[in-house]
Amino acid sequence: MPFLIRAAVVEGVATATEVSTIGIAYGVIAGLLIYRQFDWKRVYPMLVDTASLSGSILLIIGAATWVALLVADRLVRPVNDLVDAAQRIADGDLSIRVEEEDQRKDEVGFLSRSFNRMTERLQNQTQTLLSANRQLEDRRAFIETVLESVSAAIVNVDRDGVIRLANGTAETLLSKN
Repeated sequence: MPFLIRAAVVEGVATATEVSTIGIAYGVIAGLLIYRQFDWKRVYPMLVDTASLSGSILLIIGAATWVALLVADRLVRPVNDLVDAAQRIADGDLSIRVEEEDQRKDEVGFLSRSFNRMTERLQNQTQTLLSANRQLEDRRAFIETVLESVSAAIVNVDRDGVIRLANGTAETLLSKN
């Protein structure tokens, strides 16, 4: 039996709690079969020791799991925030920023800072383009107003002879011919 317990522990099949339980059972069986007697008063302390060992192991496993979840959350939360922010940017919201943790000197912190700089540049460039488009639209409207108020016929023709722009007076003259 001791060889079986040793093999189970070495192979990683049995845990310390299982080994302790098997040891108690082995002690009881060996005492009864080999010595034809057994002191039953010794079983209770062995069972208490086994139970306390089991409780300690469960406590350690629980604490290790809790710490692992905290560490995983610390690593995954900023990445999830980046994914959510990227989706909002894809939907057109360029005002989104991710929380920058200044104390983070790892890749996630670098990625967060780079993401925010990129988003700010995109927002600034978009604002610049929208402003330039508004100015172009204002100039186009001004030119159309000026062309319509001129009494002379004005026609803009491209290289192929296609009329690109004509004011009202030119359209009236061209439609009569």
